[in-house]
Amino acid sequence: MPRIVVFAFILLSNVLPAAAQKPSSDSETLQALLSEIRQLRKDLQITAVAAQRVQIVLYRLQGEREAIGQLAQSLQSARLELGAVQKNRQERATEK
Repeated sequence: MPRIVVFAFILLSNVLPAAAQKPSSDSETLQALLSEIRQLRKDLQITAVAAQRVQIVLYRLQGEREAIGQLAQSLQSARLELGAVQKNRQERATEK
């Protein structure tokens, strides 16, 4: 029973202020809609700029990954060559 009373109180407290408001004119409604559309357009432009920046960063990241991959291959080749040189030195040292 107390839940019904609380529910009724909440319902009436939300309905009565809405009913007491005067209906806005068409021009006020149109102005509000126009303002909201302009704000949405600004938000969309900001989002588009942010998306472009993200694409630029991703492109740069891809280039850096490729450069790192090439450097890793060069490092691996250098290590293999160093290992071959060290092995060759050891073989020559044992021959003497």
